[in-house]
Amino acid sequence: MKWRKWLGDYGLFCVTMLVLIAGWQWVIQKGVIPSFILPSPSQIYASFMENRRQLINVHLPATVEEVGIGFLISVAGGVMIGVIMYVSKTAEKIFYPFLVISQTVPLVAVSPVFMMWFGYSVWSKVAIIVLTAVFPIVISTFDGLKTVDPAYLNLFRSMGAGRWDIFRKLSVPMALPQFLSGLKLSLIAWPKW
Repeated sequence: MKWRKWLGDYGLFCVTMLVLIAGWQWVIQKGVIPSFILPSPSQIYASFMENRRQLINVHLPATVEEVGIGFLISVAGGVMIGVIMYVSKTAEKIFYPFLVISQTVPLVAVSPVFMMWFGYSVWSKVAIIVLTAVFPIVISTFDGLKTVDPAYLNLFRSMGAGRWDIFRKLSVPMALPQFLSGLKLSLIAWPKW
């Protein structure tokens, strides 16, 4: 029963992927596109198998470290900035333009600058991750906190809840769906090395 459900959900996708990979292999073997421009799936697999120890033992841990540090800094900084913007209109007016500007600068232009500032260490890559990942987290946190239903707000106020109680028990839980969507977007937005 589970097998049929899985086939119903993902069968068409799997067949499509197999057709695309087979077509890709065929196009490269027939010389329509030279393999030095687009390697075939079999060439990619052979290269991976040949270099798998180096890729898995050296490069994978380094990438996981960079992503982990960048993600933690993005989440901590993004939530903090989003909450500060929600609490203070002045902070919103200060931070919002910087956030928008940070998304208009191409990474190709910023990467060499980060390399000069941070060197060829892990921090230049972390800086690029933070630059791309912090925006969706800040915006989703800020917008999520702003979308509190006025009826709930009035209910909390009528029951004598203070500003901190409203924030902790109403605003934060109501903001969680948008915040989690922002986390998902920040993971997708990271530059692919």
